[in-house]
Order: sequence, then structure tokens, then C-alpha cells
Amino acid sequence: MMSRAASKSFDSDDDSIMASDDEMFQDDDDHTSTKASGTLANNSSDESTSTIKNRISKKESQNVFRLRLLVVLVLLLTALAISYTVYWLTSSAEAEEFKVQYEGAAEKIIASFEDIMHKMGSISTLGVAFTAYSVNFGDNWPFIALPNFQQRAGNARHMSGALFVGVAPVVTRENFDAWDEYVTSEDNRWIDEADVYQEQLGMNGFGSMANYHKTHLTDRKVDLMHRFDATGKAFREETTESPYFPLWQTSPFVNSSGLVNRNILCRKNVTQLIANVMTTESAYLGDILRAPPGNSSDPNTMTALFATLMSMNEGHSVPYGGEPLVEMYLPIFDAFNESQRRVVGILKTIINWESYLRNILPSNVNGIEVVIDYECAGAEQNLIADTDKNGEDAGFTFLLNGPEVKFIAYGDQHEGFDEWMRNGNLITDNLDDGTVRGIEVDPTCSYDIHVYPTQKFYDHHHTSMPMVITWSIVAVFLFTIGVFLFYDHLVEYRQSVVLKTATQTTAIVSSLFPRNVRKRLLETDNDGHLRLSTKSRLKSFVINGDAEEIGSTAAPIADLYPQCTVFFGDICGFTVKFGKLQCILAWSSTREPAQVFVLLQSLYQAYDVLAKRRRVFKVETIGDCYMAVTGLPEPQEKHAINMVRFAWDALLETNKVTKRLECSLGPDTADLTLRIGIHSGPVTAGVLRGDRARFQLFGDTVNTASRMETTGRCGKIQISEATASILRESAKEHWLTPREDMVNAKGKGIMIAYWAHPSCLKGSVASGESSEAKSAQLSDTPTLSADERLVEWVVDLILYDIKKILHTRMHSKPQPSTEKLVYHPPSGKICLDEIQDIVHMPEYNASIAACRSAHDDISVNKAVVSQLREYVGAIANMYRGNFFHNFEHACHVVMSSKKLLTRIVTPELSEEQLEKLKRKKHAGDLACHIHKFTYGINSEPLALLAVTFSSLIHDVDHRGISNMQMMKEEPDMAHKYRGKSIAECNSLDLAWDLFMEDRFQDLRRCMFLNQQELLQFRQLVVNIVLATDIFDKDLNGLRRSRWEQAFADHHCVDFDTDLRATIVLEHIIQASDVSHTMQHWQVYQKWNKRLFREMTHAFKNGKLAKDPATFWYRGELGFFDNYIIPLAGKLKECGVFGVSSDEYLNYAVQNRAEWAERGEQLVEDMVADMQDPSEHNSRRGSNLVASLLDNADLYRQATESTNLVTNALYCQPADHPESCDCCKGGKQ
Repeated sequence: MMSRAASKSFDSDDDSIMASDDEMFQDDDDHTSTKASGTLANNSSDESTSTIKNRISKKESQNVFRLRLLVVLVLLLTALAISYTVYWLTSSAEAEEFKVQYEGAAEKIIASFEDIMHKMGSISTLGVAFTAYSVNFGDNWPFIALPNFQQRAGNARHMSGALFVGVAPVVTRENFDAWDEYVTSEDNRWIDEADVYQEQLGMNGFGSMANYHKTHLTDRKVDLMHRFDATGKAFREETTESPYFPLWQTSPFVNSSGLVNRNILCRKNVTQLIANVMTTESAYLGDILRAPPGNSSDPNTMTALFATLMSMNEGHSVPYGGEPLVEMYLPIFDAFNESQRRVVGILKTIINWESYLRNILPSNVNGIEVVIDYECAGAEQNLIADTDKNGEDAGFTFLLNGPEVKFIAYGDQHEGFDEWMRNGNLITDNLDDGTVRGIEVDPTCSYDIHVYPTQKFYDHHHTSMPMVITWSIVAVFLFTIGVFLFYDHLVEYRQSVVLKTATQTTAIVSSLFPRNVRKRLLETDNDGHLRLSTKSRLKSFVINGDAEEIGSTAAPIADLYPQCTVFFGDICGFTVKFGKLQCILAWSSTREPAQVFVLLQSLYQAYDVLAKRRRVFKVETIGDCYMAVTGLPEPQEKHAINMVRFAWDALLETNKVTKRLECSLGPDTADLTLRIGIHSGPVTAGVLRGDRARFQLFGDTVNTASRMETTGRCGKIQISEATASILRESAKEHWLTPREDMVNAKGKGIMIAYWAHPSCLKGSVASGESSEAKSAQLSDTPTLSADERLVEWVVDLILYDIKKILHTRMHSKPQPSTEKLVYHPPSGKICLDEIQDIVHMPEYNASIAACRSAHDDISVNKAVVSQLREYVGAIANMYRGNFFHNFEHACHVVMSSKKLLTRIVTPELSEEQLEKLKRKKHAGDLACHIHKFTYGINSEPLALLAVTFSSLIHDVDHRGISNMQMMKEEPDMAHKYRGKSIAECNSLDLAWDLFMEDRFQDLRRCMFLNQQELLQFRQLVVNIVLATDIFDKDLNGLRRSRWEQAFADHHCVDFDTDLRATIVLEHIIQASDVSHTMQHWQVYQKWNKRLFREMTHAFKNGKLAKDPATFWYRGELGFFDNYIIPLAGKLKECGVFGVSSDEYLNYAVQNRAEWAERGEQLVEDMVADMQDPSEHNSRRGSNLVASLLDNADLYRQATESTNLVTNALYCQPADHPESCDCCKGGKQ
């Protein structure tokens, strides 16, 4: 039943429906009416449920939002409260620390200031000593000299801190003449005693006071009583004034006749003070003394005096900085009885205020200002010593930084902080001299002290740390809020996704599968939880790599897949492979590890892309073998077709990738291809548990596919009968070509095999399409020829060295030369005349070494690159079409030399050595060590370029004959080069003349900065190229003597670096020239056969006196024993080639042993091959040299798959050529 409101709305909204209802009732169709009512009721119910759900969802969303907002507000308020609290606490702590530190410092300063008069009591005891001496010995004043005065006065000065103490007795007019006689008598011996005592203490010899010391009145040790006028001129004291106060005994004694016996009544205020002392019998503080700043040699007498006194007090030369000093005058009595005593002398003391402020504060308290004010009633203020300056501010300011004191200026100069001022004053009650009453201090002159903090002291204790801590706390809370909001967003998003996915999954499963099917799909474990079936779990592992169930207690994840096709692909030529019809050379044995991994990574990544596109599952890679399968984890109806197509795509991609990489990885890279084997059948697939669980295949199908690969041929897809049957059933019979022979597979016996060519159209095989045409389909885009790729590779290597030169030049910033960079040897001079025993390497430059980094981003002008490519191409064309001495051989010499240079640039250092170098003080020690380790070769990119250049040109225009034969055939050339190193000199001159042509001017300017660098490069090239001539006895003797000189003592520290560098460069080219003998056996065999062919060809043409077959076996043994193995040993003894020296030596020894065992049979085989005309390969004329193979079968295979080319060099017995039979016929 509808609600009344709903019915009313329904009636008012649509009259036609009401009419329809009336008709229904009139027809008395109860069933129809009931059905309609039920439908309306259900719609209403659904709408109501949806509305309620939306309302509840909205309400819950609002509640969650409110809760989220509340949490954020609580976090914000908490952050504010904690931040404010922390800021207040830290600020208060700093303020309290400031107060405690300042008040403690101020108390120490004031206490030290107030204690000055207590210290001055030690001065008054000196007056007591004079009184006691006169009383005990009955001497009459003023004729008294206190014994041991310097010791007593020095002790008093030390205890009081005074700079100067002097005694001025009272001299009247009556005893004036007697006084002059007294001071010039033997009683002035205290002066000599003082001088000796002060010399012992190191107090003498500070400055020269010539302008002050001498009065020029007499030449006596002590002048008559005198004083100085305003100009500093001394004059005799007159007898009209009385009394007199001549300065007598002083401490320290300043060695001058001007200071002793000088009347101290020199200033008006001093006269008044002394009169007061005489009258009141009290001590008086005088006015401030000051003079211009200066040292003890200053022409101003008072400046020089003050600086001298300060230096003698400190024990070292101290300048006077203009700081204030003060005088103090104390009475000396003739008796101890106060009623009967009278003043008979004056003690004059000079006080340095700065000395009383030193060493008060600890070193961590800095920035305290001290202002001392003074006032002397009834006396003239601010009198500068011996000057008339008046009117300045009374007082002076000091700055205390820890124990140090600095005088700022006269007057009150403090920065502020008046509210923190602390005051003190000089206590002037009396001086304790050991008597009953002591000596009273007249308060006429009062001194007050004021202590202030500076801004520096304030800033030290009021830092930004409270604000930093506060903002850090705020940042932490803000980060926490952000993390909370982000996490809340993720949770909400995850919940919505899970809910949506669960709803959809439930709906799909419920609608598609009945209960019994779902039960089979989803198994339950022992706890009743849903669990994927075995096959579903295996599929999950294959697709997602999920290994969550590989524990020892988990059920095995494995299953049988009856319809699968397995693929094995091996990179042909990557490593040495032996088979019935093939022996492929090892590309990887001639490369650096980094180059090997670049090739494998590039190929495998390309295969992975193809596998995804063809729905092929990659199982694993083992070395240079790629394994894949189709038909699992998802069954595939066309598993065999997909796999064969994938195999064909892999062949094409291999061809493209290797040709693209040849420019960077070197010759023969483009000759690499795949050898593929395919078989179809059932496969067991599963996950092996262990530390590194992985998906694996098992079964006879896998073994058979592996046999198809190992018995296949390079560049071909070999499939089994089982796979062929599937292809026939799929109407792909035109892809198949039966193999001409049966396959004898290990463990399988005789098998029928087929070659698969998915690119073949129907009828192409029947029409006689050649295998060459099929192989030509491997390249779907035009590419460079093998010869052009060799040229590009050499160009890239030389460009790499040029970039090193430009990079170094960019940091050293030298000035380029404008001269024309051309060099031709003078007439009559040949390259042999240019050989030097030592080629000088550059000195170590730390600035350049520090900047030596990656230089790949250095750009080279396009014109330079074009000229370089043209030059290398021209050099290639200058090589003749020999079997061995050809451009291909030169490229492999380049590759071998580059490998050795790489090992020089990166010397082997242990972890301990590296850490030791890194711990050294200088950052450049590691670079300096590498420089010394490599004898400077690493620091000279021009030398690296010279090695590459020399390796390229060293056999240009080689005729394939010995130098002796060339002397017969080319008498003019032999005469030109004096019958020595003819082939080497000819190659060098041809290549150099070409290099000096005008068309390569830009190339030379890029390589060389000036003519000096060009000549240095020429010298390197001459030495390196001519090092390949190992037959010249003079050169061999020179090399042996240099070796003994450089490397005889390996522990020698003081060795000739340039000599060793020259020898290393020569050994690089020598080792590279015969590197095939120090590489893998198959590499050695390949180039040994080529050399044998070349020499046999020369013999048949009458250019070699003896048939190589008659001496080849024993000649090779002698060659190994007398040259190769010693040369490899020298590489090791050089100590700069790292593991390469061990590698070369090991291969040399192994190849020698292998040749000793099999050499005779191999010579017979090579002779047999030479007798079969079908075995001969065509040779190039003046164009670039083509690849030469060893036999017809290998040649046919290489035509289809491109043969692998490796390093090849010829034999050069350096030390004992006469013992090598193979070398007697000509240059190897």
C-alpha cells in the first residue's frame, strides 16, 4: 500500500495513470492490479533504502570529517601551547644565564679593583725598610742607598702590580753640594748591581731611549741633579729652590743618566702633591699619566719610558698603547716614633690600571666594559705627562674579553645597558706596611669603577636557539598533521578501492560461477581460510613474481603444462664453442668486463621487449644463453608459432644491436649472432624453495631444446620434429627446411631437425631461394659495411683521446698558437735519427688533476670529426690486402693497446692502500699517487693519443714480406732508410706525410695547441712505431740497456720516471702487436694460420727462401720461449698493467704448452688446407681488408652469421730473433 502523501502526490501528478487504474478496476483484473501495486511498492522501497543509505553515508562522512577536524585542531593547539612553553622556558633560561654570568663577572672585576690599595701595602713596606736601615746603621739622610734594593723593590712591584718604584730623598740647599759628591762616589754602585741583576732576569735590552737617556751634561755614570725643560733638553738644577727630590734608587733601573738624579718636581701638580705628602705624612694618588702610543724606540721620551717599563715588566717587547697610568707618592720617615719622626724621602710609584684588570675573567666570558672615573679636588685634571692637554672627559674605558684587556678610549665610551651597571670604588683608608697605624691615604683623588655588559656579551647569551627550537617543534607538529592527513587520505582511498573491488568481485563470481565451481577455484587451508589453487598460485608467481609461499612448510608450487615450446638462444662467438663442424672464437676473451656487460645487457633488454610483444615468458639467462617458453602460465594454442616468430625477431634484433654497438665495443661485434634451438612438448614448471627462489622448467622437453641449440648453427633457428609437426598442422610448412644431415644429440641419439625461416613466403623454398638470400633478411635496414664500421670505431677511439686533451686544455687555459702546425724532417734526416732514449712526460699538476673528470660532454667541431674520418679512411686504404698485415690486424692492435692503456689509467689498489691515501692531509695525494704509479702516462693525454695513432699506422703499406726481402725489391727505399727498419720507417713516413697535408689542418689544430706539442707527439709516435722493429741489433741492445737501467732495482725509490714511461709505451705496442699469442688458444690459432698463409704465399711467389712448413712448429716454440713469455713477464715487472699482465702471461704459457702438444698436427692441417684451392679466401686489393676465415665450412657458416673477429698480431722476437726459425724467413 502506498502512503497517503504518496497517493495524493500520485493522483495530482498524473491523471492519465489514475484513468488507467480505473480501467483496471473496471475490468476487474485483480491480478494485474496487484502486480502493479507490488511494483510500485518495491520501487518505493528501493528508493527509500537508497535514500536512507545516502543519508547514513553522508552523516558518517560528516562525523568522520568532524573527527578529522577535531584531531587537526587538537594537534594545532597542542603545537601552539608546547611551542610557546618551550620558547618561554628557553628564553628565560638564557636570560637567567646572562644575569648570572654578568653579575659574577662584575663582582670579580669590582673586587679586584677595590683590592688595589691592599696590594699597594707591599710598596709602603719598602719605605719601612729604608727607615729601618737608617735607624739600625745610623746613616743620615739623604745619603742612604738601601742594600739589595732591586730584590726588595722587585718583590714589592710583583706583589703590588706596579710598573715602577723609585726613591727620591729630600735634599736641602745646605747639603746640595754634598749630594752631588755622594751620587758620583762609590755609593752609586747599586746601579751596577741593578744592571747585573736585571740582566740575569732578562729585563735589559728593550729598545733604545737615546733621546731620553742622556742629559749630555757630563760623561759620568750619574749626572748632577737636573731636570728637563718642555723641549726635553736637560739643564742643571739651580740652588735657589729648596728642597729638592732627586730620583735615586729605582726599580726597574732604566740604564740612563737622565732618569737617575732627576728632580721629580717637574710639574705643578706633582709639586703640590709632594708638598701635601710632606705636610700630612699621608700617601697621595696623583693625576692620570698618558702619552701618545708607541714603542720603546719612540722619539717621545714619555712614550719610550712607558713602553720600556711595560716591556721590562712583561719580559718581552710590549708597545705602549696610550692607556692611562697613575702616580702614587708615599712618605719615607727617619724613625718609627710617630711623635718624633719626619719625612725624609718620597716613594714614587707608577701604576698601570690595565694590569689590574687582566686574568680576572675566564676565557668563555667575553664582552665586558669597564669605565673608571676619577676626580682630584683642588688639582688640575687630565694633565698629559709633559704636555698641557686639558678639557677632556675624566675617565677611561676598557674592554675585557676573558683574561685579555683592551684599552678603548678616554672618557666614558660604554655601549649602553645602563640598567645593568654595577659600581665600585677604590678603598683609600690606609696602606698596611707592617707598622701599627700604617700609612694613611689621602682621599683627595677618588677613583670609581662602572661595569657594563656589551652587545656581544648580550648576544652570546640571547641567541636564536629558542626560536629555532620553537619553529622545529612547530615543524614537527605540522609534519605530523600532514602525515596524519596523508595517511587518512590513503586509508580512505584504500578502503574505497577495496570496497569497490570486493563488491565487483563478489558480483562477478556470484553471477558467473556456481558454488561447486567456486569451491574448486578457491581452496581452503586447514584453518578454513580461502586459498588459491596450486596452478593459480603458480600463475601468480610467474606473472607477479610473488614468492610469499616458499617456506619449508608451504605446499609445493608446481604443475604440469602439456602444451609448451621451449627456446634456447646462445650468442654465437661470445665464448669459445666446440662442435663437430665448428670452432668459434671468443669475442668476450678480448674485451674488458664492462664491455661484456654492455653487450649482454643491450641484447637481453631487446629480447625482453620482444618477449612481451610475442607473449613469450622469459625463464632465465645463464651467461650468454637466453631461455624462454610459451604455453605457460596461460595455455596458448599457437605456442609453437609464437615462439618461432620470437626466435626470428631475436635474430633480427641481434643483428641490429651488434652493428649499432660495434662502434663502441670494437671490431667483430657485428659478427655476433644467435644460435637457436626450439622443441615442443610437456613441461613441469614450479618454484624451487631456497634463499633465492625462482621459477624453473623441468623435463625432457627442456633437455631436447638445449640439444637443438648446441647442435645448431650460428644465425639459424633449429627446431625438432615435434615443433615442426605443430607448424605443419598450423599451415606453416613453408617455414621449414629439412636439415641436410641428421643430428646426433647427446643423450638423445640420432634426431631429425629442421631450419625454421618464418619470413619465407609459401613456395619460396621450392623455387630455390638460396640460404644467402634468407640470411640477407636478417638485416631489415641499411647498415654500414664491416670495413666502414671498423673506420668508425677507430674514429671514436681517437675522438675519445682528443676529448681528453681538450678537457685538460680547458682547465689549464693556455694560449693557442697562431703558427702553422706542420713538421717535416730536415733533408737527409730519417725517422731513425729521431729516436730518443727518454721521452719526457709532464710534471704533476695538482690543479689539472683535480679537474680531471668525465669529459664525454666535450664537443668536437664537426669539421675536425670529418677530417679525422677522412684520415682514418685514407690510412685504411693504404693497407694492402695481405692475409695478416692488413687494416683489420691494425684495428686489433689498436684494441689491444687500448686495453693495456685502460689498465694503466686505473691501477689496481687495495682497499688498505686507498684508505691510507684518503687519510692523508692533502686531497691531491691519490691523484699524485696515480701519476707516479703510471710514470706520468696517465697525466699526459697526448701520450695516450700517440699510442692509438701509432697502433693504427704501424703497418701502413706493408708488403707481406720481410725487411730483408724489401731491400732486394726496393733498393731505393733501402738506401733511403740505410737498410734498417725499412717497413716501419716507410709506414711512419707515409702516414705522417698524409697527416701533414693541408686538408687535415683543422684536425692538427684541435689535437695540438702549438708547435711544441706537435713535436712532442712526433717524438712519441717515432719511438712507439719503431719499437715494433725487433730485428735491429742496435735498437735491441739499446732497449735491453734501458730496461736494466730503469727496472733492474724494483725497490728503488729515486728512479727516472720519464725513462720508465718511455719503456712502458714501447712495451704497449710490442705486446699489442703479438697479443694473439697471449690470448685464448683459438684466438692464437686463428691469427697463426693467417700468418702461416701469408708467409706460404710469399714462399710460393719466390719472396721467402724457405718453406714455412719446414720450420713452423719449432719456430713457434722458440718464439714463445725467447720473446713472448719474456715479454709477458716484462709487462708484469712494469707493475702498471694490473691483472692484464697476469692474464697475458698465463695465456702465453698455456698456448705454448698447447702448441707443443698439438703443433705438429696443426701444421700438417694448415699445409693440407693450403693445398685445397677451395679453402682459399679472396683477398682485398687497395680497398679495406675483408674478414678472412680458416676453412670452407667455417667460411660458409660465417657468411650466414658473420664471423667473430678477434685481436690478431704477428710474431716479433725482440731479444733473440736468431733462435726463432719462423722469423728467419721474414718479418712476422
